[in-house]
Amino acid sequence: MMTQFEFDQAVENWTKAWQKDDPLGAFNLGMAYYSDKGANKDFAKAIDWWEKAAQKGDSHSCYFLGRMCFEGDGVPKDEAKAVEIWSKVDAFWPKAFVGKWKRR
Repeated sequence: MMTQFEFDQAVENWTKAWQKDDPLGAFNLGMAYYSDKGANKDFAKAIDWWEKAAQKGDSHSCYFLGRMCFEGDGVPKDEAKAVEIWSKVDAFWPKAFVGKWKRR
């Protein structure tokens, strides 16, 4: 587990990465707000950061956004929206994984 100082340093680094157009910085900031590891849990902020990263092609952000919709985790449950989000990562994820959700 990170100390508050270590977490603050990580957030600073992730923010700098995002400012340099690195989607991994936005993904990590989203994880910080989603998981309550040093930051206060805030699903809206997690979604905001993951959407920014997803727009830059980050497949992990797409996965978590879709999972939140599919499970109703912090947002209203919406399986169709989850499939739509996951469909955007066809280029990054195995076709069998994405196809599984499209058939539902």
